[in-house]
Amino acid sequence: MKTEHKKAVRATARRLTLAAILALFAARPQPAAAAEVVEATSGQKFTTPLVVAGINYSLLGVGLRSRQAGKEPKVPLYAMGLYVDHAGAKIPFPALYGKAPTRAMMMSESRAQNFVLWGRFGKLGVLRFIAPFTKADLEAELRSGLADVLTDKAPEELRRDAEKFLTLLSQDVKAGDELRIHTDETGRIEVQLDGVKKPGPHNPKLARHIWEMWLGSHGLSKDMRQSLVDKLDILKK
Repeated sequence: MKTEHKKAVRATARRLTLAAILALFAARPQPAAAAEVVEATSGQKFTTPLVVAGINYSLLGVGLRSRQAGKEPKVPLYAMGLYVDHAGAKIPFPALYGKAPTRAMMMSESRAQNFVLWGRFGKLGVLRFIAPFTKADLEAELRSGLADVLTDKAPEELRRDAEKFLTLLSQDVKAGDELRIHTDETGRIEVQLDGVKKPGPHNPKLARHIWEMWLGSHGLSKDMRQSLVDKLDILKK
């Protein structure tokens, strides 16, 4: 009888331990279910969250870069989704905007754009090309966005690293190709084009100027400057 009792006790203990493990797992925050956000004009779909090196990146907004010649209709060039490291961006968010920031507060006086530009957290831009770009056209597009750091007045290291960044994108792209630009919390830059990753310079100032191409007051597109941070309030979750 004593042996049977001991076996019963051990079996009960195992069940209790398993139940405790399952309860602990259930209590842990689970990753958000993946969803799709559509850029309305192009129909391009961007999944959120994206997992990069084991880190959840949340989509802040989407936009469309177009070009217009004279009175001709606008020609769509690429759609873009802007992501941030959710956990990393969530930490400074309340300190800057209070515990209950309103949408009006976030979108006024460039607060949303500056939060992303100056925040020390990972950022990811996903560009989907709708029109083909020659490498010369792609370089010209990015050079125009980085014009301030490519002049003789810019610090030599910053200018040199900007040129290195541009060399990472020295190939033609087809309609349907995807370009990813990633900067981590320390300013390390990486690009991925057509599935091929290329490490870039480690320069926090250049990283900020890269995002200023789309979020800065003199960026490539006024519409994208707003729409790329349109969902910033996701960091309240």
